[in-house]
Amino acid sequence: MRRYWRLHSKIWSDLDREEDPEGLTNVCFNGSPLWLNKFAAHCQRKTVTRLLESVPEVRGLRALDVGCGTGRWSRLLSGRGALTTGIDLQSESLRENQRRLPACRFVEMSADKLAFSAGSFDLANSVTVLQHVPYDAQVEALREIRRVLVKGGHFIMLEAIIDRGPHVFSRSRDEWIREGAAAGLLLHKTVLYDFAPLLYGMRALAGLARGGSGQEALPPVEEFVTKFKTIGERRGLVHGAYRAVLHAATMLSYPIEPIVSITGPASIAHHAGFVFRAV
Repeated sequence: MRRYWRLHSKIWSDLDREEDPEGLTNVCFNGSPLWLNKFAAHCQRKTVTRLLESVPEVRGLRALDVGCGTGRWSRLLSGRGALTTGIDLQSESLRENQRRLPACRFVEMSADKLAFSAGSFDLANSVTVLQHVPYDAQVEALREIRRVLVKGGHFIMLEAIIDRGPHVFSRSRDEWIREGAAAGLLLHKTVLYDFAPLLYGMRALAGLARGGSGQEALPPVEEFVTKFKTIGERRGLVHGAYRAVLHAATMLSYPIEPIVSITGPASIAHHAGFVFRAV
């Protein structure tokens, strides 16, 4: 996975920050149109903001942004007055983050081996990060996050609860809660999000149209990382029509998502947000 993220960084860190100031092409759906990534980021931000309501006062807290990527959450936490440190394996992104966010500190580091002393932080944040490391490393990362948190500190986490793939190691909502408890992180609040029935319905139909069985052998790491670049550069009538329909589905998802999140079955949510307390 370290190899994967370093290759990922080399490909996706060189972004047009005028067009994509938050670097969403790096941290959301690689190779996808910016309007799709903006929808994903919109859902994430609403969920993080809602979960932060469980933290009484962010100002002055020592915050750790685990897997900080392009610095979106470091910026949010720092903007609320937290003394923020971001860690990631993407060295190119970390250098750019430090240039753009001088009030924060950025360090190249793996989530399952945190080079901080016990109780160094009051708050930790991780948005769709642990789902991208293998299961044994997830366990170690949760233990490490608990170790560097003070007792009573909060940990905000957003992770996949359905999708799995070569670089997505999801768990069910109950499994994430159970692993958190085993690491000394007691659940305080949970929120389901990312229902997006139109978008996921389109993805399923596209998969059937391609005739994929889901059992194909995984490609080498280099090929897997670079394929998203190829997807983003595709042209042609069929691909153009698909993107047009996808764009319409994305725009419709903004008003539909909050309704489905209240009325829809929990089983169709693809992600969940959690607030844990260190015990």
